[in-house]
Amino acid sequence: ADMAPSDVYRKTPAGIAQLTERSIKLTPLARMALVMIDGIKPVSDLHGKLASMGDLDGALAALVGAGLVEIGPIPMPAALQDVTNPSATPAAENVPAPVAMPFDDLRRWAGKEVSHLLGPMGDDYSMRIERAKTPEELAAALERARAAVEGMVSKAKAQALWNQYLINRGG
Repeated sequence: ADMAPSDVYRKTPAGIAQLTERSIKLTPLARMALVMIDGIKPVSDLHGKLASMGDLDGALAALVGAGLVEIGPIPMPAALQDVTNPSATPAAENVPAPVAMPFDDLRRWAGKEVSHLLGPMGDDYSMRIERAKTPEELAAALERARAAVEGMVSKAKAQALWNQYLINRGG
């Protein structure tokens, strides 16, 4: 099924659970798409942000196939459909901020990602990340690792790593 640029995707309950449980192995692009799918913005918006990372349509098809997302906007609760009360209309600004990953989880995730991207050449970077005691030390260690990923792997993978770190950190 071809996707229209105006199609809107929403996470299924399984897709929401996948964000925390990571029970299904997703490509970085599919994971990034899953995180960004909000039931409000159309596919064209995702394309604008993620197309440079690879085959977005393929990633979306994989997410649909895995039952993590479906086409269709988030159903509006009846309370918000009350047209007599203009303040009851949902505003995009009311979308909750992403929930930050606890620091220890974030550090563990970052170490694993760097190790996965760089292999044995990333041991030094992973160890620096694992030894980080504060969010600032972690950001600095990951910034160094990001530069290494950019130099040894690709700019796109380095950017994807950093974007996912920002999402996991909670914006």
